[in-house]
Amino acid sequence: TIRIGIVGYGGEGASLVRSLGFAHPDWIQARREARIENPRDTWLDEWLEQENLNLELTAVCDVFDVRAEAAIAASTQPIRPGGDTRQLKPAKRYRHYEELCNAPDVDAVIIATPDHWHSPITIHAVKAGKDVYCEKPVTHLFAEGQQVYRAAAQHDTVFQTGSQQRSDARFRR
Repeated sequence: TIRIGIVGYGGEGASLVRSLGFAHPDWIQARREARIENPRDTWLDEWLEQENLNLELTAVCDVFDVRAEAAIAASTQPIRPGGDTRQLKPAKRYRHYEELCNAPDVDAVIIATPDHWHSPITIHAVKAGKDVYCEKPVTHLFAEGQQVYRAAAQHDTVFQTGSQQRSDARFRR
């Protein structure tokens, strides 16, 4: 089981966590209602048919209480893809990203904060030995990119960044 922490649970953070199998109860209800209104809406069915990735959402850091509480609710939602029926503990809330990155029950960190926070949080996370998925853009300056690269290479961590828009067929066209 890989234990995930998320820093930033706004729209993109919620979407990323949902792609890992953790949806807020309101999202599930909205998808059910959409299916009733439009039988061709199969979004919930397709989400539930995804593979169980054997993950746990163990930590969340967001400056907004409502968003942090929403992430915690998603972390224990019993309806998950791939038939995952484990009873999961609620994610622990952290007020500062440094605490989340240093937590022993976090293996990997998702960074979905405002852009200017991406590189400092990434550097802190990899120095703490965490694998990282960071939303784009990772940096605003070339020098920050070099710092992120060196930190990830020196600490033998996996680093990945989002490129959804660039790989989308509509963008290529």
